[in-house]
Amino acid sequence: MAAVLALSPMRAGADIGERATPPDRVDFELEVMPVFTLFGCNAGSCHGAAAGRGGFKLSLYGGDPRADHRAIVRQLEGRWINLASPDDSLLLAEPTFALDHGGGLRYEADSEAAGLLRDWIARGPERARADDWSGSRSLPTGTSASRRA
Repeated sequence: MAAVLALSPMRAGADIGERATPPDRVDFELEVMPVFTLFGCNAGSCHGAAAGRGGFKLSLYGGDPRADHRAIVRQLEGRWINLASPDDSLLLAEPTFALDHGGGLRYEADSEAAGLLRDWIARGPERARADDWSGSRSLPTGTSASRRA
């Protein structure tokens, strides 16, 4: 789990629910995917299972970000996100237990994880490639937004 935390650009030591001014863009691979891994959403015992869970399937531990983005944004007519009202998105409502979720409470509605997902949905849930990342957030020491061969 420490590796996931080291990869996530969420600010270390930030108070739960405390958010800096939202950036112009939230990177799906560098910021959103680590939330799913950190909270076990894409684990084999949850939505990363071969058949997924509750009609929602993610790749095992984020192995296929393109497929995961498609599952969230495009499959079932985008039922997991609500562009008109990001707070009402199933992607937020179920893991915060605002709606029943077989996996139980994963994170609080006012947590940094929920805030990051909310920002991503509100800004248009694009799948910016990590090597195109030019957001205003700084990465933790020892990480890089560019891909390496």
